[in-house]
Amino acid sequence: ALTGLLARVKDVPVSHITRHNIIEWMNLRGADVRPRTVNKARAELSSFFTWCLENGWVDSNPVQTVAKVGEGVRPPKAVAWADYLAFSAAMWAYRPRLAIVVEVLADSGARVEEVISAKAADVDAKRRLWQKRVKHRRGGRWVTVRAEPWVLHALSHSAGGSAPLCPREDGERVKYHVVARAFEELSGGNIMPHDLRHSRATWDVEMGKTPREVQEKLAHTSMQTTATYFEHAKALQHDGSKCNTEPDTVCHLCCKGVSEGNNSVPDLTLPLTSKSGVKKGLKKAYDVKRYAASTTAR
Repeated sequence: ALTGLLARVKDVPVSHITRHNIIEWMNLRGADVRPRTVNKARAELSSFFTWCLENGWVDSNPVQTVAKVGEGVRPPKAVAWADYLAFSAAMWAYRPRLAIVVEVLADSGARVEEVISAKAADVDAKRRLWQKRVKHRRGGRWVTVRAEPWVLHALSHSAGGSAPLCPREDGERVKYHVVARAFEELSGGNIMPHDLRHSRATWDVEMGKTPREVQEKLAHTSMQTTATYFEHAKALQHDGSKCNTEPDTVCHLCCKGVSEGNNSVPDLTLPLTSKSGVKKGLKKAYDVKRYAASTTAR
């Protein structure tokens, strides 16, 4: 943000940057990025000028008198259930251990960081409870939610104790960039990891869950955040469309040979596989044939 502002004002010293310069830069920046990104950059500049003010290098903070850009309310990005099944099948063929992460994300509605940082000891299988830490980057807080079937299944295939709930093939913790890259490559950028959280909430709304149930499942602090999904679902119904086709999680488990009474799953020790493991009929966006060469090299 600071580099872009200095490039805009050119030879003007930092102490001489005015409110007018900030507004010009924000308008220029707003032509290329979303309003939320502009507001984040504005906050960074405000922190910088506050620091300069505390050290006596400037007389005032020019950003304080500049209003934020109106962001509006963006509808959540929900994935259609049929598209999710296709993507999930592709992930099982590509890398089974990451597929477990995908299933837990879609079943629980948890954030990616909550899943990959979870330990086996955080899940109480008898009481079917999952104690997880949310909002890691903001200090985090611990909440207890219901352990969904795929969370319990992941627990049954973990090493237990302080081991990761959804580990890699070598038993170590999965890295976020690995998950993000797999989503990007398998879906062609159509599905992002956080989209599954929005999708789970939208599916639950369409299945008739109450606002309180959805709020508790997603661990929302404010009911206003949860209400966004209900408004989005109403808009879809008004258009005559839905995101799901009765997405029954238990049926989805049984389709993969996983249920509470049957813990059989595809071999989780398999390395990355090529096109041969992918079911026929998947959409082109989820086709993994391009991985054949890279898999052979690995």
